[in-house]
Amino acid sequence: MKKLRVMILILLITGVLASTVLGQEKPLLPPGSIQQTCFIMKGNPINSRIYTDYQGYRLYFCCRDCQIEFKQHPDKCLQAMLEADFPLEKTPETK
Repeated sequence: MKKLRVMILILLITGVLASTVLGQEKPLLPPGSIQQTCFIMKGNPINSRIYTDYQGYRLYFCCRDCQIEFKQHPDKCLQAMLEADFPLEKTPETK
């Protein structure tokens, strides 16, 4: 009886952990996006829901903190991106 309870507990814990991992939604890259990593936290994949349109460019970030960092020094960051030949895309045209 005690072994049965332990087995059930293990199965429940495994189920909860699996649903947590499988339930995490990974943001997809925007269609046709050339930017795949965050410039602020170099190498981190971007989150397609976190972006800023600035001076004709759409800039994606991995997290809100990076977006805030950019907004504190936008000209400096954009200039560094351009000098580093960082892949930038133009702001999509609005209809």
